[in-house]
Amino acid sequence: MKIKIIIAVVVIAILGFTGLKVFDVINKDYVPEVKVAIPIQIVKIKESELGEKLTYQGRITPETIEIISFKSNARLAEFNGVIGEVVKEGTLLAGLDISDMELSLEAADNQVYAASANYNRASKGARAEDIELASINVSKANEAVEYLTNQVTKITTLFNEGIVSKSELDKIILELELASKDHDLAIKNFEKASNGTEIEVIQAAEAQLALARINREAMQSLIDDASYSMKADYILLDQMYEVGELVPAGYPIAIIRSIEETVVVGVSSRDLKNVYKNQQVIVQSEEVIINGFVQRVSEIPDEKHFLYEVEIALEESMFKIGEIVNCQLVIGSRKVIMIPISAIMNDGIDYVYINENGIATTKKVNIIEVVEGEAVVTGLNIYDELIVSNLNRIHEQSKVTVEE
Repeated sequence: MKIKIIIAVVVIAILGFTGLKVFDVINKDYVPEVKVAIPIQIVKIKESELGEKLTYQGRITPETIEIISFKSNARLAEFNGVIGEVVKEGTLLAGLDISDMELSLEAADNQVYAASANYNRASKGARAEDIELASINVSKANEAVEYLTNQVTKITTLFNEGIVSKSELDKIILELELASKDHDLAIKNFEKASNGTEIEVIQAAEAQLALARINREAMQSLIDDASYSMKADYILLDQMYEVGELVPAGYPIAIIRSIEETVVVGVSSRDLKNVYKNQQVIVQSEEVIINGFVQRVSEIPDEKHFLYEVEIALEESMFKIGEIVNCQLVIGSRKVIMIPISAIMNDGIDYVYINENGIATTKKVNIIEVVEGEAVVTGLNIYDELIVSNLNRIHEQSKVTVEE
């Protein structure tokens, strides 16, 4: 019995000693838990102006395209331009051979000189020598009438006495009648010479002169039109005729386009009321964003899609002709809260971390839309301190410190 008691005491002593050693070991490695503040960066919430926009796709087109042609049939004498390259302002792009036109212009000049001389002569009336000659003719005719009148009187007396025949009397009477008509005509010619040219003759001469001048102007116009010089820097799109070839009148010889570009979009009748001239437009492709403005709004829809064509001018020419771009027509603005989309967490719901006196707290947010990498949200208050860094290290009620 004594032996059992001794064994029991020894076992208890051993266990007690072992327990003390274990306690010492545990106490040696134990470090009390201390909360360390996590460094963060914050953004104070504020309202921003967000533009209300209509979004459409548009096609890049040249601002202007010109088709070059001439009014005359002639051979192409000169052409200066390379397809696809810029032709500088003032450069003679094309010119026709004008040798035949110059001959026609010389003939038209002669017609003007002749018509002008005829008009001047008609306007001035008869010359002095013409008037004197007409006066002499009147005197002669008057003398002839007086002589024949006396002869008729004498022959009539002789006829009554039976000395001359009836035929001789009739002959002298006929001569008197003819002389009287010549006398009347001489008087009219004298009056015409004295009073000047008839108004109808002057008007006819004036009309002939005007016609000759018009013909000359037309020929000069053809010569002036027989060459084309660049009015601005343009790009040559196509050349239809080579030097030496005959160019028919009115047929295009070249097509050029402006360096400046525009965007053409089709707008629905529902949105047309929100589109107006000089309206701001943001034009964007995959890599380029350029500002523009509305410069033309069609009043009539196209027959195929019933859309109204809107032309947008660009501040810069950065796109390729025919390229499809996105166009945002700014129609107004509203105040919103926008935050970096990277600050939004999701655990079944969208939420963010807010710094409240050094403690991270969560707030639920609703995403309305995403605009250029930022989210338009509700659920936050003005001046909330939004945590935007070390989001993977913090959680609800984490101690945080704001880095300067």
